[in-house]
Amino acid sequence: MKHYIRILVVMFMVVSETSAFADWFCTEEAAERKGNAIYACGVGQDEDEAEARHNALATAQIEFQNICGMSSDCQGHEIITEPGRTECVKHGKELKCFRLVIFRIGDENKNFQMPRAYRHYKF
Repeated sequence: MKHYIRILVVMFMVVSETSAFADWFCTEEAAERKGNAIYACGVGQDEDEAEARHNALATAQIEFQNICGMSSDCQGHEIITEPGRTECVKHGKELKCFRLVIFRIGDENKNFQMPRAYRHYKF
């Protein structure tokens, strides 16, 4: 009987973890604005996990830059960046990573530029 309970607990944990990932914001949306914060998601793929995470970060920054460029209250303002959740799943030989980055729009006027490391990044 204890053996069956353990199997049920393990199955519940696997189903819960899969369900939590399926319901995660970055698997459903690309970006969302909440007040002075823009929640931007990026997706990146690579065989190497570090590179897949890096690609996801770069696409989240590009998503933010696209939204900020269309918002009059974002352009030229100080931007505070907060890392969010990153989740990676295996797809064949590659990992596909979803990454949330929160960009808060400050009051001071400062020019936001894409960090140098990402300016020439090709997707």
